[in-house]
Amino acid sequence: MGVNNPFIRALDNFTHAPVNDRLENGWQEHYDGINRANAAIKYVPAISMNPELRDRLVAEAKFIRALFYFNLVRLFGAVPLVLEPTVTAEGLGVTQAPVESVYEQIMKDPQDAEKVLPLTHGSQNLGPGHQRPPPPCWLKFT
Repeated sequence: MGVNNPFIRALDNFTHAPVNDRLENGWQEHYDGINRANAAIKYVPAISMNPELRDRLVAEAKFIRALFYFNLVRLFGAVPLVLEPTVTAEGLGVTQAPVESVYEQIMKDPQDAEKVLPLTHGSQNLGPGHQRPPPPCWLKFT
């Protein structure tokens, strides 16, 4: 059965154009996720809460940020490398970073996360719609 959406068909056939909404949507969704991860990395450490949980949430955000950048750099090559939350329009004018710099960050984030994330998860760490990355998948980046 074929795909009816011409944008998806174009991607499948490697004939996509820059206006393909699937590429634009994917780009936007990845940078939305990166911005959320950046916010967690920056602001969660200041929250008064269980230190182990706080550190784990930051480590998970670093893992997710690395995953998003891994997808982006493989799809687009040089991409903007944003490591702080974007809170104003001035934060949107970021230039592309060299591919090597993006891969360096992709390697750094999981290495930081590895120091904190457990190798196994108990059932208390899982909930509906809140599955964590299967341990130790973050080690595969390094």
